[in-house]
Amino acid sequence: MRSRFFSQCLLPQRFARPTCLSSISRFVRHNHGDAISTGVTPLEQLVRSSIKATGPVSYSYYMQLCLSHPELGYYMSPTNPIIGEGGDFVTSPEISQIFGELIAVWFTQQWIMAGCPPAVRLIELGPGKGTLTLDIGRTCNRLWKNSINGQPRYPPRIERQVFMVENSRALRQIQSDTISQIREGGWDPLWLDSVQDVEPSSAFTMVVAHEFFDALPVDVFKKTEEGWNEVKIGMPVSNEENLLPPLQTILEPTNSPKATTLAALYPKLDEVPVGQTVEVSQASWSTSQKIAELLGEGGGGSALIIDYGQDGPSHDSFRAFHKHKQVSPFHLPGQTDLTANVNFDFLTQAFKSTSVPHLEVYPTLPQGSWLEHMGIYQRSGNAKESVRRAVQRLVDPNGMGNQYRFLGVNVPLKNENAGQAYPFTF
Repeated sequence: MRSRFFSQCLLPQRFARPTCLSSISRFVRHNHGDAISTGVTPLEQLVRSSIKATGPVSYSYYMQLCLSHPELGYYMSPTNPIIGEGGDFVTSPEISQIFGELIAVWFTQQWIMAGCPPAVRLIELGPGKGTLTLDIGRTCNRLWKNSINGQPRYPPRIERQVFMVENSRALRQIQSDTISQIREGGWDPLWLDSVQDVEPSSAFTMVVAHEFFDALPVDVFKKTEEGWNEVKIGMPVSNEENLLPPLQTILEPTNSPKATTLAALYPKLDEVPVGQTVEVSQASWSTSQKIAELLGEGGGGSALIIDYGQDGPSHDSFRAFHKHKQVSPFHLPGQTDLTANVNFDFLTQAFKSTSVPHLEVYPTLPQGSWLEHMGIYQRSGNAKESVRRAVQRLVDPNGMGNQYRFLGVNVPLKNENAGQAYPFTF
């Protein structure tokens, strides 16, 4: 049930790598054999070398490195199977195509209320295998061909473009193969490293981010009597030459200016009691703001954020997955998936902090509730048993149906459609 993607381009400059990282990378490449012989992955050796050179590293730096190092990162290596039964997690679009079909229906509803603009762009952040984009594009093509009494119901020519925000060359190739069908159906694909690279457009914009935000790097802070101190990753000093010290968390002794900045953005951090830790993703804030800007560029649009998390900060959700099992975040760095729960309230405040006119952000809905309101049972009613089992897995209140949530964002072009985004406003 896990999927994620992360682009280095989303990180603010303060999260940049230490200046010695390039030389450390060369050292690791030249000593790859030593890493294997000691039972340490090449990526872990890179982390350890960085700690030795510059001291403890932030959680966001560690997460960025493990997932997106150009050569050793989890998503960058073609040898990591990642998604599917043979990988480390399975995602909703891989379980049933109905998931993507209903998302396409929702986007079509918003497009119709916007007056059926003749130009549309679909932007997916972290497309995984490309399955969700395929199902959305294929369903939109089918819906938009509808006619009434032989007359076209929608514009006869709809300009369609799809932006795949993905910086893994290995995944890009898989995605290209997956979406070949909708390419023939009129969708013109373009791959970008970062959502920040998406250029302004007057087209109606549909943004979907499915299990994307949980892969964006988080920083960890602990509230003390004096303020916020950052929790970092380091190593204890070892006097034994042959003993490999474990990676461990280390509390910085002084207050963190970074935490002070984040608290100013998100005042709810003031409610955290002394002694508690919190996970905060500054990249999530900037990404949400960019999505809002894309929706408000003139053509209007809508966005769906689908992930697991809650309306408030997490305290201890940072974890790893390997072969469908949860493991320590320090287990096989570069070969395991890293994730942290999404704070949907944090995203909501980021959207609302923009100056985009008429932008609406709706309260989140559990995945099961959203799918049921969108007609998943009606869609699967006469399907074969395997399809109905897949649907039940998606809506199971003891599983994915409650673990995942939908956050809807909308910039309506017509005032009479304000506040109308079923099922969020039902």
